[in-house]
Amino acid sequence: MATREDDERERLELAANEGDAAAMCSLGYLLEDTDADEARRWYERASELGNLDALFNLALCLEDKEPERARELLERALASGDRGALGALARPVKGDDPEAAPPLFEQAVQAGDSVAMNNFAMFLAGTDPGRSRQLLAQAAAAGHVPSMYGMGRALETEDPAAARRYYEHAAAGGYDDAYYALGRLLHDSDPAHTRHYYEEAARRGYVPAMTNLGLLARGHDRAEALRWLGQAASLDDARALYLMGDMYSKDDRSEARRYYERAAEAGSLDALRVLAKLSDRDQRGTGRRYLEQAAALGHAGSMRTLGTMAVRKKTYDEALRWFEQAAAAGHELAPGLVRIFSFVSGRGALRALGRESVNRVVDVANLCSWLGWQVRRLSARWLAPGSPSR
Repeated sequence: MATREDDERERLELAANEGDAAAMCSLGYLLEDTDADEARRWYERASELGNLDALFNLALCLEDKEPERARELLERALASGDRGALGALARPVKGDDPEAAPPLFEQAVQAGDSVAMNNFAMFLAGTDPGRSRQLLAQAAAAGHVPSMYGMGRALETEDPAAARRYYEHAAAGGYDDAYYALGRLLHDSDPAHTRHYYEEAARRGYVPAMTNLGLLARGHDRAEALRWLGQAASLDDARALYLMGDMYSKDDRSEARRYYERAAEAGSLDALRVLAKLSDRDQRGTGRRYLEQAAALGHAGSMRTLGTMAVRKKTYDEALRWFEQAAAAGHELAPGLVRIFSFVSGRGALRALGRESVNRVVDVANLCSWLGWQVRRLSARWLAPGSPSR
């Protein structure tokens, strides 16, 4: 059965084959995502007939592969009166001098090019955030939908109400990510609208929205939660796969494990941790492998656990390496463990101890490290500027 897009392509091809340059350009745009080479051919034909939009789009298609030709085409478009080419020329391409970009951006901004305003804002984000915000707001006011979304993101913390308005304008303008952003922004303050916006995002295929809908339903409607999480899991969303495992963990351990394994393959650190515990409980001997995978992905808690396992095996040099890695990865207790085991193992005191005594040393070290962390945390709170005097 022919789709609406098929009908549109057939109509444009008929007009393009009769020499309609605008139809050639529209056909190129229609094919950009599915057949880039064919799109480029139609842009070439339309630009030869003097279509400025096709000339501009062709240049953008060539920016990465043929930057010199892309610049030549943009300069032709600019010389023919396409002010939008100014903004595109300003975007630094390989081998260009970034200092040459601002004057071109400024010219495009003065010409009212909202796309150039947005691109200039991104260009300046790291060096001049004030001017960047101003340009983004200017582009949003000129109707540039991605800039509306960008303003929403910029204002989320300092002015949530304004951020909501920008997101709503972006959503009305067809920017699908804005629906998810609205759901996330209103998650705590407006549950009813949160669900509505997540559903709109999910309807548009936004997978994290499906996962969040499952989370919203999990506490009161298991079937609804499984439906949404299952949709996201079928699309290999790591968080949804992990949550599906969690949903089945009490009544179907084999199904839960299957989801945890898929979540781990998709990169879920939480799933690797759970699999490590399940493997140890089932005596499969694969728990260490899962912990090592999590550690390789930067999970500080897994590094600390591997260090503790090494202490219990009395391989203290290995333990110290794991504790040091955990500390470098930001584990709050690991620095204390590094100090304790550097001191003790350096004197060879642990090597003469039996297994039960070593376990006690590990427990004491963990306790001392935890106590030290609590003291530092409470001290920081009490000594912070503006803390009430006790």
